[in-house]
Amino acid sequence: MELPSFWTRALLWIPSGVLLIGTMASADPSDVQGAVDSINSQSQLPGLLGGAYTNCNTDSVYGLPVFRKGWHDAYADFLRDPAYPGTVPNFVEWAKSNLKPSRMRNICPKWPSLNDEEKTQGVIDIIYAMGQTESGNQPYQMFLETALKDIDSVTKLKQVSAGTLQQSHGDRNYKGCPFVYGAKDGAEGIEEKEKYRIDYDRLIDLWNSTKNTKKPKRTIEATQKDLSILNPYLGFSCALVKFKVLLKRNPTWTFESANSLSWSVLKHKKSDIYALMKKKRSPCFFGGSQEQEVSPPREEQQHQPPVRVKAEPAASVAEQEALDYSKTHALQGYYIEDIASVVRQHYGLSWSTHQVADKLRQAGVEPLFHGEEAQAWIKKYIIDQSAPPEQLAESMTAYQVEGHAWTSEQVVNLAERLRSSGGSSRSAASTGISSKTRNAIIKDVIYLREKKRWSDSRIIADIAKRWGKSPSDVAELLRSVR
Repeated sequence: MELPSFWTRALLWIPSGVLLIGTMASADPSDVQGAVDSINSQSQLPGLLGGAYTNCNTDSVYGLPVFRKGWHDAYADFLRDPAYPGTVPNFVEWAKSNLKPSRMRNICPKWPSLNDEEKTQGVIDIIYAMGQTESGNQPYQMFLETALKDIDSVTKLKQVSAGTLQQSHGDRNYKGCPFVYGAKDGAEGIEEKEKYRIDYDRLIDLWNSTKNTKKPKRTIEATQKDLSILNPYLGFSCALVKFKVLLKRNPTWTFESANSLSWSVLKHKKSDIYALMKKKRSPCFFGGSQEQEVSPPREEQQHQPPVRVKAEPAASVAEQEALDYSKTHALQGYYIEDIASVVRQHYGLSWSTHQVADKLRQAGVEPLFHGEEAQAWIKKYIIDQSAPPEQLAESMTAYQVEGHAWTSEQVVNLAERLRSSGGSSRSAASTGISSKTRNAIIKDVIYLREKKRWSDSRIIADIAKRWGKSPSDVAELLRSVR
C-alpha cells in the first residue's frame, strides 16, 4: 500500500501488544499540519483507502478518517486490508484451523460454503452490526456502566464503555489489544490518562445530577477525540483479538455465545444484529454455494425429508455436542433444568427442558428433575387454590417458568407428584438456592471468570459471602457452568 508523502506516522506491531510510533518519511511539517487542518475544517482529503472524505477527523495512529457517526467505506477498507495489523484476513486465516464451522452456524449460516473473500466480508458485516447495535457506530460515545459495581482493572475508575464497539481500557489486558493508558505505556499512556479523566469527570457529574430523575443520563459524546479507546481502527483490532481469545477459552460455544461474555448485544439483541446483516445482504446469509441442501417443494415436505447433497449441516454437530454434555452431567447428578439452561445458552439450541429430558431417556439416561419454580406455582395455584390446569399451564408458559412451554397434562402430573410427596422440594432441601437466585449467580460466575479472570476458589468465597450461601453449594453450582 502506498502512503501519501505527508503521512509521517506508522504503526509497528510488537508481539507483546506494545505500540511504537516512529518516523516514516522526512516530510515538511507544514504539509502534515495542513492536511489535518483541512480535515478538521470539514474540507475534503484524499483518503489513504481511495476516496474523498468530508466532515471527519483523523486518527492519531494511522492518519485515517474518523467520522462522528455512521459506518463508512474507510472502516470496511481498513478491516479487509492485510497491510494493517489485526484486521479481518488475519482472523479468517486463523479460523481455518481453529474454528469449527458449526460455531458460526447462527451468526453466519453460510460460513462453510464461503470463500476467503466472502468470509472476510461476513466478519466485517458482523463488526458493522455490532457497532450499530452498541453505539449507532458513534466512535466518540461514552457510556457509564452503572449496573457494574466493580472498577475498571486498568483505569481504577468506574466502568465506562466507549467507542464504536463500546469497549473499555480494561480490554488492554487481552494480549495484542492496542489501547494505551497510564505510565506503563509511556508518554502516550500518560496523555491518554489525563485526557480521559476530563470526559470521565463530565460523565460522572452528569450521572450524579440526573440519577434521581425520571430520565437519568449515562451517555456523553467525548470532547477528547484522540484517545486510543475512541479510535475505531484500534477498537476493530482489539475486537478481533478478543474474538480469538474468547473462542479459544470456550471451545464448544458458538461465536455469539462466546463473545456475548464481552458484548451483551450478541446475547440480548442478536436478532437485531442478524437483521442488520441481512439488510446489507451479507454473504453470511446470501453468499456461498446454493447447493448445500436441496429441499422438495413445501407441499411435498411432509412426505419426504430434504435431500442432502453435501455433509450434514452444522446444527447436527451442535446437537451432538449438546447431547454429550447433557449425558455427562446427568450421570453426574445435575438437575435437568440446569443442564437444559446451559444447552440453550451456550449451544444456541432452542430445546426445552422436557425435550432435553426426552433425548436423555432415548440415550438410556434418566434425567433428574428438581422443578422448584414449577412446584411453587403448582402448589400455590393448583393445590392451594384449585386453579384450572389449562389456565395455569398458559400462565407458566407465558412467564417462561423453567424456560419451556407447559401443557395442562404436565401441570396435572406434577401436581399429583407434589400431593404424593407432601409438596416437598428436593432442590430447596439439598442446595437452598432458588432457580432465580441460581440464574443470577451463574451470571456472576461467568462475569468473574471471563471478565475478571478470578480463580474458582476466589469466586466461591466471594459469592458465598455476597449471596449468603454455603461454599459447598456455590462449588456445586460452579460445576454446572464449566
